[in-house]
Formats: sequence, structure tokens, C-alpha cells
Amino acid sequence: MRNRHKNISPNIPGPVGWPVIGSLPAFQQNLIHFWERIAKEYGGIAGYRIGAERHYLVSDPEFVAHIFQYDTQRYFKGKYQQLLKSALGEGLLISNDSQWRKSRQALQPLFRKDDVTRWFDIIIATTENLLDQWHREKRQNQSVDIAADMISLTQQIIAKMLFGRHLSYGTNQAMREAATTTINNHLLQQVMRKMLFGRLVDYLPFPGTHRYRKMVTLFHNTLSAFIEKASNGDDHDAVITHLIKTQQSKGVAYLSNQQLHDELTTLFFAGHETTACALAWTFYYLTEYPDAANQVCEEVSHVITGQQPTYQEVMSLTYLRQVIEESMRLMPPVYGLGRRARTDDTVGDWHLSAGSAVAISPYVMHRHPAYWDAPEAFDPNRFSANQRQQRPRYAYCPFGGGARSCIGMHLAMMEIITIVAMIIRRFHLRRPPQRHVSTQLFITLRPREGVIVQVTPR
Repeated sequence: MRNRHKNISPNIPGPVGWPVIGSLPAFQQNLIHFWERIAKEYGGIAGYRIGAERHYLVSDPEFVAHIFQYDTQRYFKGKYQQLLKSALGEGLLISNDSQWRKSRQALQPLFRKDDVTRWFDIIIATTENLLDQWHREKRQNQSVDIAADMISLTQQIIAKMLFGRHLSYGTNQAMREAATTTINNHLLQQVMRKMLFGRLVDYLPFPGTHRYRKMVTLFHNTLSAFIEKASNGDDHDAVITHLIKTQQSKGVAYLSNQQLHDELTTLFFAGHETTACALAWTFYYLTEYPDAANQVCEEVSHVITGQQPTYQEVMSLTYLRQVIEESMRLMPPVYGLGRRARTDDTVGDWHLSAGSAVAISPYVMHRHPAYWDAPEAFDPNRFSANQRQQRPRYAYCPFGGGARSCIGMHLAMMEIITIVAMIIRRFHLRRPPQRHVSTQLFITLRPREGVIVQVTPR
């Protein structure tokens, strides 16, 4: 039986789907391709049903701007996002209303564009350690999964930013597996299950639940040990130091010990996972397009003159930034953003009822043929100053937008540019021929097979 198509509400068009389950099979099979299809077929707002509930994909830049403008006022993080609590607690990524505002106000001063430079030396030193390790292991023409190495590297970097430069945090295989595989995969599965089973998801014995809980316990116990060790530390630039000072000045009622733990947990998880994904995909495209890699190498060689790069040098690597932005266009680490309407709202000519589940997909926006020429092609020149000005604002939104835009976006860009520049400067990377790389959907967009490269010192 073929799916028939008609309006699923009096106003908003979309696929009617199957009886009872709606569009769940296509959604589960590959939700980003499902979103792509309905955005192209039905327009700026497309409605679809998952189980008994209607969802709406917003893919018109003006409509996206509207959602972002009224985020935290007319929209909030709903029940699917709240499933992340079981792993992350109720930190900045999940919280709403007054608790979210308190957290954002407490953390924002650390993450302004000019203030994230306080951690530039951590990025340099930690990356240098990895590159020295590669030299010691003499990986001349030997293969390495650079995606896995970027997870380890970014975990070390964010741990030192959060808990202090002197924190002993080596390559922690258990934490890497917990944060980037077991927890990440289980959380997406839980969202899918919640859509179909509703409240029953809390009671049904799904496979993998025991391992998930075990990994969550490991994750939190490890971070709790870091917090306890760092609480009396003397690193004034550490995030924990700032949060403790906030707690001391404004009181535990403003920032409880549990909230402090949750914020650090959220920053650790989000602060390394998305950055590692962006790095992995950037290296994938650099090995896929050698002309772009050669141009990056030439720029890095010309701009960086000392033994180690300076912040000013890194931030003047214009073409490298364009390569990273194009990589994040094609493979945005955060491929979907979910909200729920707090009140009835009008978006363009469409009416959204209070309680409606709304999705914005950077992946869909970044590949939409209405806003990008040859959207599947890799072309860093799209992000030249001239071309950048010709696009609608939210045709490109890897960091979201509005009040809830990613608090760490300036840190992430500084970190990604610095790491790529340092690696390209010291090593030539080549991907073995016929090494297929496909996407894998967790909470983030990952390279399923990793990114296997041959590493040769320059």
C-alpha cells in the first residue's frame, strides 16, 4: 500500500503516512533524508505524523528566523529533549525558563568571542602532545582513525578548560565509549521510542538499557571526581572556578551543587562531541579534495611563521575557515533542533497550535536547492565575503540561532581552526583509496566508519 498525500491539518501540508504509526518507518530509516524529501516536496513548513502526534519541519529561512526570534518565549525544549536529562542532568542544553536564564547568564561571560582566548594555550599544548605522539609512533604512511583521535583530543581539551590546566586527563577509553557511543546512541533511540510508545518508554525493558545506565554512572562518577579535585584548584580560568564564584556570590539557591554538576556535565558532553564531529568531517573533505588541502597548506605555511601559531595568526586563516564552514554546511554536527510551541503562533501564513512539536534541521537548510547552487558539491568559496552576503541569514545555521544559539560557537571555531592548522602544518594526510565513509545518526552526525587516513610527517 502506497502512502497517500494530503494536508494533515487544515493548513499545513505533508505526508499522511501509515495508519497508527504515520511516517515513523521513513523517519526511523533515515530522518535527515526524510526531512530533506518533505521540505522539497511540501515547502517551508511540512507536517508529518509520528504515532498519534503531529510534527512540523520548518525549512524556510524567514520561518526559521521567526522560531529563533521567539525561542524561550513562544517555544521551549519539550519532552523529547527532556529525555537527555537521564544522562546530562538539567543543564543549559535542556533547561527552560528561569533556570535556563540563570545558567546562560552565569556562563555567557566566559564564552564571548574575545574571552575564549583565555583557553588558546590549552588547545595548543594538548594538540602538540598528540602530534608529538604521532611522531614518536612513527606513523609514516600508517593508517589512523583521525575521527577517534579527535574525540580523545577534544575530550582532553574540554576537561582542562572545565576543571583546570593541570588536570590529569589522558586518553580515557571508558569515558570515550560512554560519552560518544553508548550514551549518544541510546539517547537517540529513546527519542524514537518516545515518539511511538509515549510514557511506556519509561517502563518497557528495551535492550541496551542496563549498559546505558552503567555507562551513565561511569560518566557521572568520573566527572564528580574531577569536580571534587578541582573545587579547591587555583586555575582562575577554569569554568568550575567561575561557577563556584557565582555560587558564592549569588547563593546556592541561585546555583545549587546539583546544577553546577549538571552544567559541567553538559559542557563536557556538548563541548567535545560536536567539535570532534566537525573536525572529523573537515579532515574527510580535505582528504577528498586535495586541491583544497593544498590551498589550506599554502595559507597555513604563509601565515604561521613561528614554532607555534598565535591566536591572531589562527584567526586570519581565511581560506581554512571557509573549508571548515563548508564542511559544517554539508555535515553539520547538530543536524536537528527540536522545540515545542508554548502558545499558539503564526509563522508566515501558517498557524501552529500550542504544544506543536517543531523541528529545524541545519542539514536540510544547508542542502536546500532554493538557497544553494549545486548544494551537494564541496565548494569553500561559498563562504567568501561576497557570497556570504547573498544568502538568507538562516540558510546556514550550524550553531542554531536566537537566544539559545550555541554558547560555545566562538570557542568551537577557534579550536577547530587551530587544530586543523597545526595538523596540516606538520603532517600530510591521505585517505586510502576506496575507503567509503557514510553518515551515522546519533545525537550528532558522525562518520560511521570513522575517517581512516595515512599520516606522513612533512
